Amino acid sequence: EADAPRGYILIRYKGKALGFVKNIGNRANNLYPQEWRIRSGYLTEQVSVVV
Repeated sequence: EADAPRGYILIRYKGKALGFVKNIGNRANNLYPQEWRIRSGYLTEQVSVVV
């Protein structure tokens, strides 16, 4: 939500804690270790248009 305080905040879904993030205003950074991050396989050269 837009009025969340800056700094470290707890993210919840349906009352369950998901984890902490660092809110920097316009986005939030997760605090998981780098090796846990999911890398996107998205490559712009492989995009095809479906009509």
